[in-house]
Amino acid sequence: MADNWYAVVDGAQAGPFSPEEMRRLWDERRIDNATLVWKEGMENWVPAGEANLPGGSHTSHAAPAAVAVGNASLQGAPFQLAVRRFFNGYVTFTGRASRSEFWWPALFNIGAGILLGIVDAMLFGSGMQNGGPLSGLYSLATFLPNIAVSVRRLHDIDRSGWWILLLLVPVIGWIVLLVFFCTASSSGSNRFGDTTTV
Repeated sequence: MADNWYAVVDGAQAGPFSPEEMRRLWDERRIDNATLVWKEGMENWVPAGEANLPGGSHTSHAAPAAVAVGNASLQGAPFQLAVRRFFNGYVTFTGRASRSEFWWPALFNIGAGILLGIVDAMLFGSGMQNGGPLSGLYSLATFLPNIAVSVRRLHDIDRSGWWILLLLVPVIGWIVLLVFFCTASSSGSNRFGDTTTV
C-alpha cells in the first residue's frame, strides 16, 4: 500500500497525499524543503528537507493535529531551519513566525554583519563604524526579509503587522517592539493562521 503523507500546504494542514501527489506539489512549488510533513510511523512533523519523501510503507491513519505537533517543532525551530525560512520568506508578510524563527536569523544577521565589517576593513580599509560596500549590500539585501519576519512575529502574538511602525518612534517604540518580539506565541490558531504557518 502506498505511503500517505500530510503536509502544511498554503498555510493549512492538508492530506493525505500519495508520493506522486507530493512530487506534483513539489513541482508546483507549493511545498519546499521547509514545508512541514508527516506520515504514519513518524514521531513528529518535520521539514520536507529532513524527511525521506517518498519511501517506506505504513498504513494510513489520520494525521495528528499539525497545530499541536507543529507548534512544538516551530517554536523550537533549529538555527539552520529558522535561517532558511528567513530567506525563503523573503517578502512573505502573511502567516506567523515563532520566537526562534525571529531571533535565530537576527543572530545570524549580526554575525554576518560583523564578519562582513571585518572583510570590508581588510579589503577596502573602511572601519567597522563607517560600514563598507559588502556590509552595506548585505544590509540592503536583508532589509525586506527583516521587515517581513518582524511582521510575521507580530502576527504570531495576534497583533497587526502595522505595529512595526513603532520603529519610527525612537526609544519607546523600540522598547515596545522588543517586548512584542520576546512575547510567547499565541497558542493554536489566531486570525493570522495556525502555528504551522510560516
